[in-house]
Amino acid sequence: MSVSGFPPFKEKRHSLRNPTHRFYDRFVALRRAAEEAMRGRRWFDGPVALELVLYAPAFEKGRGMIDYLGGVMDTLDGSHGFTFTYLPIVFQDDCQVCSSSTFFSKSSDARYTLQATFGFAEYIVPDFVNSESCVTRSGHMTPFGSQNSNLNLGMWSCL
Repeated sequence: MSVSGFPPFKEKRHSLRNPTHRFYDRFVALRRAAEEAMRGRRWFDGPVALELVLYAPAFEKGRGMIDYLGGVMDTLDGSHGFTFTYLPIVFQDDCQVCSSSTFFSKSSDARYTLQATFGFAEYIVPDFVNSESCVTRSGHMTPFGSQNSNLNLGMWSCL
């Protein structure tokens, strides 16, 4: 799935989920795109792998891929506060994300792509890295057994 603009980011002092946050529109844009990609399916309860690719002229001041990945995970799971409640869309809790890849690629416009893999059996590492790209990896993928699915959600992968 592809979303225009910069992704939501993790910020401890003011939650991006709060409608008063100045970048709340990023949170809403990703949730709407994820709802569309999930096509009414229930969120996943097992292990999840995420791949986030950011295309932009540069990073926003004070932000890095780990900030964006944290914001994306907070947007896709469920949460509540004193003034808001959000049901999960893709997964129940970000602790389910046991593998993640982030990539940055220079581009004249800001946009990002996101792919989620549910109930994976293996981790496939891309065999190329663009010289202008920044790559980070975290987590460990383990088989999820009989919960594997063959659903195809467009840019979202369900193996």
